[in-house]
Amino acid sequence: MGSVSIIGVLRATLIVLGLVFAMVMAALWAMQDKFLFLPNPEQAVPAFDDIIEANIVTPDGETLIIWYAPAASGCPTLMQFHGNGGHLGTEKWRHQRILPTGAGLLAVSWRGYAGSTGKPSERGFHIDARAAWDWLVAEGVDPKDIVVQAHSIGTGAAVQLAANVQHGALILEAPFYSMKDLIAQRIPLLPTGLILRHPFRSDKYLADVQTPVLVIHGTDDTVIPFEQGQRLFDLANEPKHFVSMPGSDHNTLVRDGLFDHVWPFLAKFWRSSSGDVCPFLLSLQEPSL
Repeated sequence: MGSVSIIGVLRATLIVLGLVFAMVMAALWAMQDKFLFLPNPEQAVPAFDDIIEANIVTPDGETLIIWYAPAASGCPTLMQFHGNGGHLGTEKWRHQRILPTGAGLLAVSWRGYAGSTGKPSERGFHIDARAAWDWLVAEGVDPKDIVVQAHSIGTGAAVQLAANVQHGALILEAPFYSMKDLIAQRIPLLPTGLILRHPFRSDKYLADVQTPVLVIHGTDDTVIPFEQGQRLFDLANEPKHFVSMPGSDHNTLVRDGLFDHVWPFLAKFWRSSSGDVCPFLLSLQEPSL
């Protein structure tokens, strides 16, 4: 009789634990967007007169806010994708370093961010990235003059875009190997493969990128561990270059001198489709990588 009671208790306990586990998994499935995407919907105004604001309507009907500054003759256009907590209004420090060089920029506000409509998702980010590339090409920018540049979660969309469209180079700042791998590293006991709706498989697509790749990562990154960027870099084709920024955290790369590595990289590996030479990049006669 006692053994029957023990078996009954164990069975009931397992059922309860199973229900609790199922409830936790369901909650994580439903709430993961709140952890992965941190949109600030407040629209901003460009800090520099050289930047114009425009709208892009995506194939699925969302309206994206973009900031655009055309490139000077012979210079690249940096198409920039911000991170999960990014915002066009806080990107002025990047723009401040780009505009004086003659390089152009196209800064994309992801759906749900800074005046763009819609709700963030991996699928949505891929649609937005392609819509931005299409817009630039429609504006007359040669695909080979587009440098895809992204930070943090934006790198997940950038890698897949770069694997599928023509462009001049790919720059990844603080990238993850994949979102699936990152979360599995952060929370080892979580069955990531079962519940993650936004896996961002950069590891799956980077080998298909056939242009020069620059990966920059801070050694003290508290959001995406340094080794994630190293492992992703190992998958890239040549020519490629990895920059370790000692002491830099996830959001201090620009402040700590990121563009001091970007410009020499482009001077060495990127060439204008027109054959003209960007004066600023020409000034870097012997880029030291």
